[in-house]
Amino acid sequence: MNAVQKIRVLLIEDSAADAAHIADALADISEFEHELTLAASYETGSAAAVSTPFDIVLLDLGLPDAQGMEAFRQFRRHGPDLPILVLTGLVDISAGVQAIHEGAQDYLIKKTINSSMLSRVIRYAMERHRVGVALAASEERFQLAVSGAAAGLWDWNPKTDEVYFSPQFKSIMGYRDSEMPNQNRWHREAIHPEDVERILQSLDAHLKHRRPYDVEYRVRTKTGEFRWIQSRGQALWTENGVAYRMVGWIMDIAERKSVEEHVRELNASLERRAEELQTSVKEKEALLQEIHHRVKNNLQIIASLLSLQSGYVRDPQMLAQFRESQSRIRSMALIHEKLYQSERLVKVDLADYIQSLLDILVRTYATDTNIKAIAELEPTSVSIDTAVPVGLMLNELITNALKYAFPHRRAGILTVKLSSAGSDAIQLTVQDDGVGLPPDLSLEQASTLGLRLVRMFAKQLRATVALHSVPGHTTFDVAFREAATKSP
Repeated sequence: MNAVQKIRVLLIEDSAADAAHIADALADISEFEHELTLAASYETGSAAAVSTPFDIVLLDLGLPDAQGMEAFRQFRRHGPDLPILVLTGLVDISAGVQAIHEGAQDYLIKKTINSSMLSRVIRYAMERHRVGVALAASEERFQLAVSGAAAGLWDWNPKTDEVYFSPQFKSIMGYRDSEMPNQNRWHREAIHPEDVERILQSLDAHLKHRRPYDVEYRVRTKTGEFRWIQSRGQALWTENGVAYRMVGWIMDIAERKSVEEHVRELNASLERRAEELQTSVKEKEALLQEIHHRVKNNLQIIASLLSLQSGYVRDPQMLAQFRESQSRIRSMALIHEKLYQSERLVKVDLADYIQSLLDILVRTYATDTNIKAIAELEPTSVSIDTAVPVGLMLNELITNALKYAFPHRRAGILTVKLSSAGSDAIQLTVQDDGVGLPPDLSLEQASTLGLRLVRMFAKQLRATVALHSVPGHTTFDVAFREAATKSP
């Protein structure tokens, strides 16, 4: 049997008769228990709200020391986190409606209050306030994430063409927030004429066929120059398949486009040189060697261009993390090359995939060590969509174990296990007998990039990850279902 909810109610009402009527209605409510605090003036009511954590406030708009909407506004400033129900008379309904527009949960006409209505309105007000607070916190986190990513947010209504551009969006286009209105035509008119048709086709494919909206195009900034941006978006559809909202972001990719253009120029230069060399049959062997040599140099230039950004990093710790990320990318590129150059099957032999991954990582990080790697892998077939995040997660877990679990050339055993329990249930274990992790380490709160990536890939797999670590024994148990990764 569920316990009856207990709530604290603050009633700010100067009329003794009205206060008694409301108190009687509260007393007749059986859905929850209440503790009532009565204040006969705004001053005593606001003081009580500061000193006591109330769950709901019933505020009269006709107090001796605060009248009408000003009473509500003052109280909102003192108690912005409290759900408020305003009390009004029959001749003052407009003030109650205005209070709702400014943040009140509802208004009550005092003469019509009864226990049934009061119970329903209070419970609704508390739940609506709770949802509103949670939504505001979620939106705040999203805005912080978008700001941290240097992305400009846009929110578009396809039916009305109403749109919202965040200050960062406008900044990317060279405007201050006050200089660019939230009007879609401002952005449309700024798009380079050569890119308009491609954008419209991508947008139409997304809205009608739900294909990904991810397009790169040029926009004219405030100074008149054109700048390359990347725009991604996601629409929401009604049950009838009609898009009613689309939200996305833009990012400035001018620097990346400049690098790509430089690479294209280098490729074009190589192609022209190859054509010139091929005119001489006698120099065929030399021509082929020159082409291979230049292709190799071109790939090295591309790698140098991709790592150019690291030259702007001055913080040693950040530079180490940047280079570690580059190493991770190169390692995974080898894995992707092995995976995607194999036969294009619908299913991947996960056991063979993990064995190959383990071999590559051991050769990379444990060639001159006393670490023994053991693989206990049951034959299991999964889709490529599952194999890739599994490989990325294992890359982090195995790499961390090889690098940190066995310091000072300590001997040890690293074991990777794979088993399936039917019905698409898969169990993956990475275990070592090294020095162990810090005793207070929590996977959910770990801030290292490796463990954050593990959490991210686990979320993509909809997997559960259990960590057990003591000196001499550390285990990561990952459980997921093959079918779960296929749904959005």
